[in-house]
Amino acid sequence: MLRALFTVMVVVFSLLSAPALAHPKQKIAVVASRDSPLSVMNITQVRRYFLGVDSVLADGERVTVLDQDWDAPISVQFYDAVAGMTMREVSVYWAKRVFSGLGTPPLRIKGGDTAIKEQLKSKPHAVGYISAASVDAEVKVLLIIKP
Repeated sequence: MLRALFTVMVVVFSLLSAPALAHPKQKIAVVASRDSPLSVMNITQVRRYFLGVDSVLADGERVTVLDQDWDAPISVQFYDAVAGMTMREVSVYWAKRVFSGLGTPPLRIKGGDTAIKEQLKSKPHAVGYISAASVDAEVKVLLIIKP
């Protein structure tokens, strides 16, 4: 009986940790409002904005950074690609920055790509990220991050 229970636990653990069950990686679009003065960004600029290192655009306006919910698979992929960080590392990073008075984390927007696009409509100096499959005429693509 104990051996059977152990075997079941090993099988369940193996299935839960299997990479095949992980969310498939996708192209991610870093986007702004279609009315944004921004035209293009590189990966370093994106990293610096999303980690709070930079907060002012080239035109002198303060950038508003819109983040997906940290539980979303797209966030995991985004921070891995942009900063080489897990979500736990991102959380610790921001806790240290907030505690030391060096900044505040990006606005976390619940509701996925649709909610990000809705927020961008009223914020011409904002940037966010969505699945490249969700790009439409309402947003301007600044960078595509490939899996």
